[in-house]
Amino acid sequence: MASQMTVIIEENKRQRLLSELNQYDPKVVATVEEILTQMAGDENREHNISLMWAENNEEFRKQFMDLTGKFGYVVVQHTSIPNQRFLSSFPLGRK
Repeated sequence: MASQMTVIIEENKRQRLLSELNQYDPKVVATVEEILTQMAGDENREHNISLMWAENNEEFRKQFMDLTGKFGYVVVQHTSIPNQRFLSSFPLGRK
Protein backbone atom coordinates (compact mmCIF):
# COMPACT_ATOMS: atom_id res chain seq x y z
CA MET A 1 0.00 0.00 0.00
CA ALA A 2 2.82 2.43 0.86
CA SER A 3 4.49 1.81 -2.50
CA GLN A 4 1.23 2.63 -4.30
CA MET A 5 1.02 5.90 -2.38
CA THR A 6 4.60 6.74 -3.36
CA VAL A 7 3.78 6.10 -7.02
CA ILE A 8 0.68 8.31 -6.80
CA ILE A 9 2.61 11.12 -5.09
CA GLU A 10 5.40 10.97 -7.68
CA GLU A 11 2.89 10.99 -10.54
CA ASN A 12 1.10 14.00 -9.03
CA LYS A 13 4.44 15.86 -8.77
CA ARG A 14 5.23 14.98 -12.39
CA GLN A 15 1.81 16.16 -13.60
CA ARG A 16 2.10 19.42 -11.66
CA LEU A 17 5.53 20.10 -13.14
CA LEU A 18 4.30 19.32 -16.66
CA SER A 19 1.40 21.75 -16.23
CA GLU A 20 3.83 24.42 -15.03
CA LEU A 21 5.99 24.00 -18.16
CA ASN A 22 3.35 25.88 -20.17
CA GLN A 23 4.41 29.13 -18.48
CA TYR A 24 7.97 28.85 -19.86
CA ASP A 25 9.24 29.81 -23.29
CA PRO A 26 9.48 26.60 -25.41
CA LYS A 27 13.14 27.42 -26.17
CA VAL A 28 13.88 27.47 -22.42
CA VAL A 29 12.14 24.11 -21.92
CA ALA A 30 14.02 22.54 -24.86
CA THR A 31 17.36 23.92 -23.64
CA VAL A 32 16.82 22.68 -20.08
CA GLU A 33 15.72 19.27 -21.35
CA GLU A 34 18.79 18.96 -23.59
CA ILE A 35 21.25 20.00 -20.87
CA LEU A 36 19.71 17.80 -18.17
CA THR A 37 19.76 14.83 -20.55
CA GLN A 38 23.48 15.42 -21.15
CA MET A 39 24.11 15.78 -17.42
CA ALA A 40 22.25 12.58 -16.55
CA GLY A 41 25.17 10.44 -17.69
CA ASP A 42 27.85 12.69 -16.24
CA GLU A 43 29.25 11.74 -12.85
CA ASN A 44 30.27 15.24 -11.75
CA ARG A 45 26.76 16.62 -12.45
CA GLU A 46 28.05 19.94 -13.76
CA HIS A 47 27.64 21.45 -17.21
CA ASN A 48 29.33 24.51 -18.72
CA ILE A 49 26.60 26.93 -19.86
CA SER A 50 28.77 29.99 -20.51
CA LEU A 51 28.18 30.17 -24.28
CA MET A 52 24.45 29.55 -23.98
CA TRP A 53 24.32 32.15 -21.21
CA ALA A 54 26.04 34.79 -23.35
CA GLU A 55 23.73 34.24 -26.31
CA ASN A 56 20.38 34.62 -24.56
CA ASN A 57 18.43 37.52 -23.07
CA GLU A 58 17.62 38.33 -19.45
CA GLU A 59 14.11 36.82 -19.60
CA PHE A 60 15.58 33.57 -20.93
CA ARG A 61 18.13 33.49 -18.10
CA LYS A 62 15.45 34.17 -15.48
CA GLN A 63 13.19 31.38 -16.78
CA PHE A 64 16.18 29.04 -17.18
CA MET A 65 17.27 29.52 -13.55
CA ASP A 66 13.70 29.08 -12.29
CA LEU A 67 13.04 25.90 -14.28
CA THR A 68 16.37 24.24 -13.52
CA GLY A 69 15.80 25.04 -9.84
CA LYS A 70 12.58 23.01 -9.96
CA PHE A 71 14.67 20.03 -11.09
CA GLY A 72 17.27 20.48 -8.34
CA TYR A 73 19.96 22.43 -10.20
CA VAL A 74 21.54 25.82 -9.66
CA VAL A 75 23.60 28.14 -11.87
CA VAL A 76 27.01 28.86 -10.36
CA GLN A 77 29.64 31.29 -11.53
CA HIS A 78 33.21 30.22 -10.94
CA THR A 79 35.10 33.21 -9.59
CA SER A 80 38.45 31.79 -10.67
CA ILE A 81 37.41 31.88 -14.35
CA PRO A 82 35.83 35.14 -15.59
CA ASN A 83 32.42 34.80 -17.27
CA GLN A 84 32.38 31.04 -16.69
CA ARG A 85 29.00 29.68 -15.59
CA PHE A 86 28.00 26.13 -14.82
CA LEU A 87 24.76 24.38 -14.10
CA SER A 88 25.34 22.23 -11.02
CA SER A 89 23.16 19.77 -9.18
CA PHE A 90 22.32 20.26 -5.53
CA PRO A 91 20.32 18.15 -3.09
CA LEU A 92 16.62 18.98 -3.34
CA GLY A 93 15.41 20.93 -0.36
CA ARG A 94 18.57 23.02 -0.15
CA LYS A 95 18.85 26.25 -2.08
